[in-house]
Amino acid sequence: MSDDLLARIRAIIQEDVGNRGLRTDPDDNLITACADDFAAACKHLAHHPQPAVGIVTGFYIPAERCGETDGPLGAVFLARALAALGIKTWLLVDAFVAPALEAGIGIAGLRKTVPVVTLPSAAAFETLSPEIYWDEVSARTGPLTHLVAIERAGPSHTPESLEGQGTRRAYEEAVPGEHHDRYHTMRGIDITPHMSPAHLLFEAAARKQAGVTTIGIGDGGNEIGMGKIAWEVIKRNV
Repeated sequence: MSDDLLARIRAIIQEDVGNRGLRTDPDDNLITACADDFAAACKHLAHHPQPAVGIVTGFYIPAERCGETDGPLGAVFLARALAALGIKTWLLVDAFVAPALEAGIGIAGLRKTVPVVTLPSAAAFETLSPEIYWDEVSARTGPLTHLVAIERAGPSHTPESLEGQGTRRAYEEAVPGEHHDRYHTMRGIDITPHMSPAHLLFEAAARKQAGVTTIGIGDGGNEIGMGKIAWEVIKRNV
């Protein structure tokens, strides 16, 4: 696939249709921060000799007591594309979104080829290490080469995670301590008790599973993968 075609696809999928403010600062924003990542992710998947992909999705909406819809739909579409290419794929989700994913893969004709794996419960947030969490999930998937988070809630920063960014003091002044390292909605509601700590998979991949490539897709700054973008950039734009 040519670089020009990849750039055109990227331009389409990065349209800010929800007016989140992804490009509020025209020079330094959520799009410019990761300009080359889309092409790199596509090429890495395409060139891997035997890819095995775990797609993680799910974002709890407390007012509705269910999951939001964009992540699961995106996960099904991606799984359908990967399956058509002969790539082994698993959908890794919380129990509250598993029925929607099961319905989606059924309609897509993927029920026999794309398993839906329910992640460990939210109660595991403070009890499982990244390595143990990884082992629990991989026991049901087998070896993975890629982890893709699609609109999957990730924990907020801690002062320690901001070391080197020069924004630790500003963060501590803006964010109360009880909201550090917690999952939040765009409205700042803490949804940690409802979410399996799937970010531990990505931490384990970075710390232990050297052969696993991680890819994050999000549109608000509070999803897994958005920690790659400086906190001040997200704060200024979204």
